[in-house]
Amino acid sequence: MAQGGYNTATVAFVVLVLTIGFSTFEAKASQQQTASWPTSPQVDREKERDLDFWKGEEAFQAGEYEKAYSFFRRSIQRGVAAAMFRLGDLYRMGKGVKQNYSMAMHWYREAVLRRSPAAEIAIGLMYEQGLGVEQNYVEALSWFKSAGESGSNDALLMVASYYMSGLGGERDLAQAASVYEQAARKGEVRAQYNLGLFYKQGRGVPKDLVKALVYFQMAAEGGNPRAQHHVGMAYLNGEGIEQNHAEALLWFLRACESGYRDSVTQIGVMYHNGTGVERNLTEASSWYQKASDLDDAVAQNNLGELYFTGKGVGLDYGEALRLYQRSAEWGYAPAQFNIGVAYLQGKGVQKNREEALRWFYLAADQKFARAMQALDILDNQETVLK
Repeated sequence: MAQGGYNTATVAFVVLVLTIGFSTFEAKASQQQTASWPTSPQVDREKERDLDFWKGEEAFQAGEYEKAYSFFRRSIQRGVAAAMFRLGDLYRMGKGVKQNYSMAMHWYREAVLRRSPAAEIAIGLMYEQGLGVEQNYVEALSWFKSAGESGSNDALLMVASYYMSGLGGERDLAQAASVYEQAARKGEVRAQYNLGLFYKQGRGVPKDLVKALVYFQMAAEGGNPRAQHHVGMAYLNGEGIEQNHAEALLWFLRACESGYRDSVTQIGVMYHNGTGVERNLTEASSWYQKASDLDDAVAQNNLGELYFTGKGVGLDYGEALRLYQRSAEWGYAPAQFNIGVAYLQGKGVQKNREEALRWFYLAADQKFARAMQALDILDNQETVLK
């Protein structure tokens, strides 16, 4: 998570001054993604020419489930696996027919007999969620593995997630990395991104920033905004590649095209600190505002600090406090600390030492150093006064 900059504020006590200075920020890392229920039968229109199936699929996508059911029933007479899969979906969801998990399982199994990886995933999820069968993670994993062997990248991602969590067996990060490798070689962008995280963090594989960057770049070229952000961070910090702030900015801008808020915030940070660009707090505030509107806690806090000091924006303690509070709702310790400073100084709120202490303690509970320092100073002040 990015480190918040701190407004320069003088807090007068009986005999002390507490100063809080701006620091350099670092954008947040993001979490991996996993797959869920198959949204399509995973069939190619060029390979499946059954007209009734495609009419049924069109009705299914339009929410006309009874009509879809009729077309799929006709299509299964010709042994179309995709139609059997969709019948399973209809019975599982209770759309166009009365919900019946047994019938759903029946049609999924019929589709599996005709080589449907999507149906194998569906059966695995039935076991995972205990729909019409006793919940059984071992059985679920076996179906996901089978679907992966049948060519489903979604299934490989699910297998990897099982190895990561330990569902269906022992937690095995090395095995998870191996499965991600299989999917990554097949061009699966999500696997490439996750494998990049593994190498960056040294999870299941030796830590290797060069390899991490290779996989992030693969996923980034595939349009993954999280990967684009990580490539930007690699250039920004010189991780696995020579430091290049201009290149970092280009990657952050690419991620911003997808509305990836961490990159929006990071561009604000670059203008704030003058990293790779001329320092411009007005431009920084503009980027922080965009990220704040996307509910980024770091940007909300950083923008609040600009309002608190009147740098890049007009001085406005009330707006600063509003932004701090929005950030603090996400549990962001620097914002909690800044609210404490506002109460201690009586800026934007009525001066209230007890309320300031409460916010300092919240931030200190997260081991936020400046809050811990402030509490030590306040405690020493009380000792002196006694």
